[in-house]
Amino acid sequence: MATLDNVLNDQPIEFSAYETKGVHSRPVGWLPDIEIEGDLSKAFTNFLALSSWGGILETELQGLCTKSDGTELLTTVLPVKMFHQMMDEAGEPFRAIAKEAHFWCSDIHCNQVMIHFQKPSRA
Repeated sequence: MATLDNVLNDQPIEFSAYETKGVHSRPVGWLPDIEIEGDLSKAFTNFLALSSWGGILETELQGLCTKSDGTELLTTVLPVKMFHQMMDEAGEPFRAIAKEAHFWCSDIHCNQVMIHFQKPSRA
């Protein structure tokens, strides 16, 4: 099982709105992804390492996909309401991300948020 120690904390992290019904998930295509990078990515992974949210995210953290450029990702999922709670607890500047994604909660199709971290490349 992957842990947050397996992610690149200085690389972009993507948050994507998903609809899950049973065992089937699909992106909610009309809702834009949110991406953080650089110091904000580092601050987010540090927050996760120091809070109970890190352990929560690690329970589902796994290699599900690879980007078209070959970058391997480690992905985890949270219900959309838990995502907002996590971002609110993370404080500034992450409340801005939760605010930006607030409309995800109002979309009847969005019930999950996929969080994609970059995985170190194999040497």
